[in-house]
Amino acid sequence: MDIRDYKDYETPDSRRGQLTRIGAIDYGDSDNWLAKLRRQVRNPSLLTFFIMAIVILAIPTVIVAPGFYSGAKEGIVRIRQDPFVQFLEVSTPSHVYPYLQRNIQLMKAADTQSEWRRISFKLGPCHEANLAQFPEGKYTTGIAQACNDLHNIQLEFAADCLSETSCNIPPAAIVRLNTISVNLQETFSDAYSSRHTESLGTGE
Repeated sequence: MDIRDYKDYETPDSRRGQLTRIGAIDYGDSDNWLAKLRRQVRNPSLLTFFIMAIVILAIPTVIVAPGFYSGAKEGIVRIRQDPFVQFLEVSTPSHVYPYLQRNIQLMKAADTQSEWRRISFKLGPCHEANLAQFPEGKYTTGIAQACNDLHNIQLEFAADCLSETSCNIPPAAIVRLNTISVNLQETFSDAYSSRHTESLGTGE
């Protein structure tokens, strides 16, 4: 037999080579996206593993985040309304005036119920126990009167601000808030002038 006739016979090595090529065609030579996806799933690269980890971590975050934000917002509002916290923030006569003026402006610009009633004018700096510590005089009386008037305005016009989507403050409420603001300013100015005059008289 001519040696050339042996070319038609398959050797074990040649068969292994053919199987290898077949395997390569099935798993490695296809360019369609489904085949590439199968390859990445069966033998993921470091980049693929990193992307999958991000996706897995992102799913619960997306689900939980809205509830967490809403709960945190409500918690902050409750803390801010706590009388003890408000008392720590504003506990001296000189701090109550800017505190009230700031909240008057916020009420005038309120767009939601939580903005209209963000604080209680019966608690915190306006609490009777806190006001009782202030020196007797026109300034303390003016502060107490402003706290009481603001509380009444909150209740009287609460029906105009019942929703978190709309809050229509009537002009009458704005006028009364402006009046309280002006009276507070005059009271504070008189108290400051009197104290300044006393300081000059005593040489302090």
